[in-house]
Formats: sequence, structure tokens, C-alpha cells
Amino acid sequence: MTDISIANPPGPKRIVRTVRPYSKKFTPHGDTGKNYFLSRVPAGLWTAVRAKAKRDGFSMRTLILQLLTEYVERD
Repeated sequence: MTDISIANPPGPKRIVRTVRPYSKKFTPHGDTGKNYFLSRVPAGLWTAVRAKAKRDGFSMRTLILQLLTEYVERD
């Protein structure tokens, strides 16, 4: 009798996606929230920020809004 090992079992592949929490701390009031798209961010910087945010468990939205809040509240 021959042992058979299967590296990839048949059937649909299971894709695991990490979902970082969506902070309700930054919910806009009514329809007053604004969309703003930041363009021409250096690719290396954006890649590094996304990787660090992912490692630290932050969504990019939460990270950017937290940084903006800290900037406004700073003396």
C-alpha cells in the first residue's frame, strides 16, 4: 500500500482576509462628512505605511483620521 499526500486538497480554496476594525470614533455627523483623496504619495512611503498599519492592526482610514485629530489638537 502506498501513502499519498496531497499538498492542495480538491475543492474550493479558502481565502482568509484580515479585516481591521472600522472605528466608530470618526463617524461623520449626518451628511457633513467629506471625501478627500490624497494623490501622488511616494510609492515607497505608501507601501511602508500600509505594511506597518497592517502589522499594528489599524485600518488606513483610522490611522489617517487619528493623525489628523492629533494634529488639530496639538498646541
